[in-house]
Amino acid sequence: MSTIRKSGRIIINREQFIDEDTPVTKNSLSCFFGLKLKELSKKLGKKISKKDVADMVGISHELFRKMINREKTTKKRDCIIAICAALRLDTFDTNLALKHNDWMEPLDDYNIRDEFIMNILDNLSDNPKTADDNMKIIPDINAALVANGFSELDIITHRNTDKGRDYPFNPVRKHFQCTIGGVTRYTDPFWFMDLLYDVDNFYTMRTSMEFEGNGKRIELTVGYKEPHDSFGENCFVSCLRKKIDPPVKKYTVYTYPDEEHDSEIKEFDDISETGIFRKSFLEIEKTETAEKRKFYSTINDSRNYEKRIAAKVIGNRLHIFYEEYNYYLPELGEYCLMDYCDGEFTLSVSDCSRFMYMYLPEEKYRKIYGEPNFTVTEEYSSLSDIEDSAYVVTEIGPYESYRETEILELRKMTYKKMKAGITSVIKKMKAGTAHICNPDVLSELDENFIFDYLGMDASVTARICAAENAGKKAEIKLSNGMKTELSVSDLLKGFELGLKSLDETGHFLLKNGTLDIKEILEKH
Repeated sequence: MSTIRKSGRIIINREQFIDEDTPVTKNSLSCFFGLKLKELSKKLGKKISKKDVADMVGISHELFRKMINREKTTKKRDCIIAICAALRLDTFDTNLALKHNDWMEPLDDYNIRDEFIMNILDNLSDNPKTADDNMKIIPDINAALVANGFSELDIITHRNTDKGRDYPFNPVRKHFQCTIGGVTRYTDPFWFMDLLYDVDNFYTMRTSMEFEGNGKRIELTVGYKEPHDSFGENCFVSCLRKKIDPPVKKYTVYTYPDEEHDSEIKEFDDISETGIFRKSFLEIEKTETAEKRKFYSTINDSRNYEKRIAAKVIGNRLHIFYEEYNYYLPELGEYCLMDYCDGEFTLSVSDCSRFMYMYLPEEKYRKIYGEPNFTVTEEYSSLSDIEDSAYVVTEIGPYESYRETEILELRKMTYKKMKAGITSVIKKMKAGTAHICNPDVLSELDENFIFDYLGMDASVTARICAAENAGKKAEIKLSNGMKTELSVSDLLKGFELGLKSLDETGHFLLKNGTLDIKEILEKH
């Protein structure tokens, strides 16, 4: 504390610091969080209140206040960790907070879940974002934990969750239904690699809640309707249509029939139209979001598959990639991914699955899974690379380690196996028995489907069709100002490569000189 005399007044400055030597007292946790809250507000350039932090963590403001003031202690270690994450504290500061909350056990890198959380915390601390991004921190952490096989943060035990909620009638039942039907369950997986792991093509989801009141039984349902009839349709045709006309969300209120009344159905396109049921529908949507997150997390991890192989154009270059979890030594917790591009095979090892990061468009991946959070630990471009590498012994817990030669032999075996797998796919693609997108499916669709699929407007479509009828190609100006010439047959070849727009097709042609997938594969 310092005292300054100024203009006949005495100004008292109080400065508090909490470090590893600060004794644990009843007020030390509150002081610690108060200091860190000020630091965060300064870092973000916006005042962040205790209520804001409580909202980020998903607990009431009153409970948060009681916990940090030690009026109501929490035995949930994850709750303190979640608060620290919301405040963007690193591992060191999080361990200080745990210490000042009744000497809770600190984060320990021998515990693999703790180690994963430590990496997240340190990354959050090093990469400050906007105040709005803070609201996504806890959901993003939970999604990352589940995606890597860990449990979500156990923040609070919810009791009587329906008590006090603003329901219009008495809730009697909640139910969630997810009909899973991915395209791999119906046919040869190499028939359409572009759709095999697209999360939009795996399920139809229906979440409901039932009420009783005023002598009626009412069911509220959030579901989806496809704008086209997919019954009896080729599953690939149906999935392609979804890319143009995605299913439309519907809010349905169904009143069960009784002795005096027939059943009644009311359907709404927007939640704002649902009147007294709006808050109930919001609650149903929370359940739907949680279920989607679980489902998407399962797809994000190649541990849940024996192996995964796909092909995709990335940066105007054709890539064929293959990922497997290291089943030989699962205690290493590592994933092996081989990527083939321009005749080169590259094997890399990482701590998290990267298949979906390569498979999905980057924007879509970030929307579903958030920021990528993986570390590549090894990379080899040939068998000789593996033989020449000086592998650092990896610790398996505190007592056991594998010798360098055993690891290197495993790497060589993996390299050979994955190279053979990709080579087999390349042969099939050249022979026309494996496809990124199979052009045969277009014969079941309207002849103008390819134009809608690529998002082309009517004027460009008319110019290309007119040029095609005249036996010519149409000149197309691309987003970077460059020009190229394209025909309908070029668009169909671009479709085979999995290209999703006219711009992507034009840029790939300029870069590679051809859109023929066989010619591209035979160059190397």
